[in-house]
Amino acid sequence: MNRKGRLQFVWLNKGRATEPQFEVSFISYQSAGGPAPSRKFTGEESLLAFLIDEVRADSGAVAAALDELIQSGSGGLEAITLSDEELAKLKLV
Repeated sequence: MNRKGRLQFVWLNKGRATEPQFEVSFISYQSAGGPAPSRKFTGEESLLAFLIDEVRADSGAVAAALDELIQSGSGGLEAITLSDEELAKLKLV
């Protein structure tokens, strides 16, 4: 089954003088709420590789979302459609 939702990212250690750590969750639009499974990434490069290479998100949308993440500490990509199999492969279920 395909699920449409938002990939939400949070900069976990923003403002600290350490390598950036990020958390990514998939929030289904059909979800009843509650905590969503998430993955953690260390460094912008690993987050970027995940979004572009594994999720296959549009690079322009990723760039805009990363700008938002850098400015505010959180960001996301809207209208992402992933199958149950893709979500499992991405470890977001």
